[in-house]
Amino acid sequence: MVKQERSLLSSGHHTVLPADKERWSAAPPRVELPPTVFFKATAIALIAAWLVLTAWIVARPTTVGSPDEAANAYFMSVLAKTGQYRVDTALPAEVVNYLHPRSIAVQGSFLASGSFLGLVQVGAFVIKLTGVGAERFLTPLLSLGGLVAMFFVFRRFWGRWWALLGAALIAFHPAFFEFATLPYLHNGAFVAVLMVAAWAMLRLLERPSYLYSAGFGLAYGAALFFRPIEALWTAPAVIILLLARKLWRELLVVGLITLAVQAPWLIANRAVFGSFLSSGYTPSGVFIDAVGGTTVIAPAQRLFTPAGGQWSWHWLSSAWWYFVLLVPAWSAMALVALGRYFRRKYVTRSKALKLTGLSLIGLFPLVYYGTWNLYPQTPAADVGALSSYARYWLPLYVAMAPGVIITLRLLSRRWLVISLAVILGASQIVAVWSHPVSGISARFSADDKNRGLRGTVLAATENNAVIIAGHDDKYFQDQRLSTFRLPQNDGEWKTLRQLLTLRPVYLYVAVGAVNTDQAQTTMADYGLRMERKLTIGRDALWKISLSS
Repeated sequence: MVKQERSLLSSGHHTVLPADKERWSAAPPRVELPPTVFFKATAIALIAAWLVLTAWIVARPTTVGSPDEAANAYFMSVLAKTGQYRVDTALPAEVVNYLHPRSIAVQGSFLASGSFLGLVQVGAFVIKLTGVGAERFLTPLLSLGGLVAMFFVFRRFWGRWWALLGAALIAFHPAFFEFATLPYLHNGAFVAVLMVAAWAMLRLLERPSYLYSAGFGLAYGAALFFRPIEALWTAPAVIILLLARKLWRELLVVGLITLAVQAPWLIANRAVFGSFLSSGYTPSGVFIDAVGGTTVIAPAQRLFTPAGGQWSWHWLSSAWWYFVLLVPAWSAMALVALGRYFRRKYVTRSKALKLTGLSLIGLFPLVYYGTWNLYPQTPAADVGALSSYARYWLPLYVAMAPGVIITLRLLSRRWLVISLAVILGASQIVAVWSHPVSGISARFSADDKNRGLRGTVLAATENNAVIIAGHDDKYFQDQRLSTFRLPQNDGEWKTLRQLLTLRPVYLYVAVGAVNTDQAQTTMADYGLRMERKLTIGRDALWKISLSS
């Protein structure tokens, strides 16, 4: 007997759906009573808290936490002021190639962004439009838009209150919150706009039309504008979802608009790196002699080089750290929901193939970004959201939110749901504030320290000085030509001697970072000497010069 109706998951009522439209993606918009005053007040309070807190966080720091952030901020400013993507160091190419600042591409005597250019372009546009500093607020605002989009996605399936709970838990997820408040990294902006694209995709599946296809194409294209490499796993998912509904024409519209949105960075890549699909992440962006590949496949291979430049099988270790240890409650609840969802879904061959394909695509980021086995010796408590490569896992964290909602809905008693939701939210907020690595308190303390370091070193060095600073190079990158390391072979030591005839050179040594006695001995062998310029706490700034 054909089933004539079904009940959708809801919060207290049912929606009747004819049997011929019984598809997960074709369910009609939810019909709910108008929101109560209490719901409106709760939603407004959450939005206000998010805006105030994120604005305070992004406005306060004056230093950055990674060389990627430093480089993006620098080239945003350069592009906004000069209209150029590259900076001329006026130094010989061999000198610049030795210095090679982190997260920056070297092209002869020029420096260029060592990253995707989309965020640089958007940041420069915001600076030109509203002034320096406004670009800091772009990622938090986009993230708020993404949270609103996820509210509408969740509301479609589970109702208004469940949707608000899911969006709030994402908003204060330690990793999501962290990267939503780091304005000079691509990942927060990419995930935020991808969340908007998820809502646009749902609307397209519900009401196929060219208008909704265009809307999804714009949103999805905007997400890829920040991180085009994510097309590796998102594009197959989009293709499967649309072709499973036989939406060939809509897929064509989505593809054309998505590609059109990429035009600004594609054109810039061609001018800066020598081919449309090269970037500062790829060999053609890092090494000038790799520019100018003659085949179509060569630049594509360069663009899609795995993280770290090579494939490995360490992704299981990374999956353990980031998927299990960083957010164990979310991971467990997501697995419970997946088990419940898939237990009755493999009923037809076509559905089984579609779900298997989507599942494999969902695993791709774990494999792709798990190729770096970064933290085998680091305690889980010290990894935190700010650990550099947690940012690649943000889409997976957001994707776990429906699992959290579904698992909570399995509880039979309301007091259990409320208690567990409160515990989850409170623990996340505590982590957001107090985590020893990535908490707000730790970030502010580090910024206070690094602000003092930056001011002291800049005041003690000439404007045209070069600073060898190890991991602290990111604090000087916009004001001084900084580099990461001392020379490591005869050729580099000779290059350093050449540099000393052109610029003053300083060595900033954080405690324990460099064996200064050994460094002095090695320098003496190459006709160089180190002179302590000043002491900064337990650290020291040395001036390097040619021996007389």
